[in-house]
Amino acid sequence: MTVRTDPEGHETDALFDLVHLEGAHVLEIGAGDGRLTWRYAHRAARVTAVEPSGAAVARANERLHRKDSSVEFHQAAFEDFAAGREPEAFDVALLSWSLCCMRPEAMVHALEEIHRLLKPVGALIEIDPWLTRQPSSR
Repeated sequence: MTVRTDPEGHETDALFDLVHLEGAHVLEIGAGDGRLTWRYAHRAARVTAVEPSGAAVARANERLHRKDSSVEFHQAAFEDFAAGREPEAFDVALLSWSLCCMRPEAMVHALEEIHRLLKPVGALIEIDPWLTRQPSSR
């Protein structure tokens, strides 16, 4: 099966409709290999991307736009990353297919930590995949 990365731009269009990224410090949780990061980073002042998979972070760093020092990837579980961060450090928290992958008992704690890390007028955006099926030929 071929995986297509939103060739129509619906995902980023929706993101840009929901939140103002210009000048924002964005926390992307579950950034993977940066498949979404590079599609919005040019609008943000700074992006801090967190991803537990070392292989995914390595791929993201291979794709790192050397001219773009405003993006930094951290290989860490979100709870470990959050533990060492000051409160109210981010304008936007972006979860792309991340919350759905957490154990249910970890979700509440993660959301509490995100709330702590966001500025008082910060925004939390959760993007989940849409699964589509082709009609059966029956």
